[in-house]
Amino acid sequence: MFVLLTGVTIDLNDSYPQKACSECCGKLETAYNVRQSFLDNIYTKGSDESKQYTCKYAGCEYVTADYFKYHHHKKSRHERNFECSICQKRFPKQIQLSNHANSHLEKSERPFACDQCDRKFTSKTRLIAHGRIHTGEKPYLCTECGESFHSSAFLANHAMKHSKPQHKCQHCSREFRYKGDFVKHLRLHEENEWQCSF
Repeated sequence: MFVLLTGVTIDLNDSYPQKACSECCGKLETAYNVRQSFLDNIYTKGSDESKQYTCKYAGCEYVTADYFKYHHHKKSRHERNFECSICQKRFPKQIQLSNHANSHLEKSERPFACDQCDRKFTSKTRLIAHGRIHTGEKPYLCTECGESFHSSAFLANHAMKHSKPQHKCQHCSREFRYKGDFVKHLRLHEENEWQCSF
């Protein structure tokens, strides 16, 4: 079922809604077709194992049978049209660039201020997550162990504890769950200050 803002319900299993006034019939048909096209791309193409989506960008070898994963890869990896004038980091959306630009400001100049303490943040999302520290709200629940967190970022970081290590040292085969720990470990090898005992 798909409910339009007008309250009209569209059953996507129907070929076309049975009742619509003459004024909104065209708009309804357009909305229905756009929605159906979107669902066709995700579910029909996405579940077709014989169809392969190959990234068209030079040097990229990404291939998947899932259209949604392909679309996400393309948008998040290659279509980063908004560049920071300070550090040249690129973003797929203007709002992401705006939030990032705030990170270059002094902490006291950041636009999103907490009304409970003197902290300021780069984005409204981070301010909201911070506000949960004051209220004690922890809406993000780990389904593995039941621990809850103030933000989705903390939950994602915690969830790594329940997963297999994803980073393996080529020098000593030691494995790490967290990229930061892995990078620190590699630096030790590069600096030759530490002899790995593994």
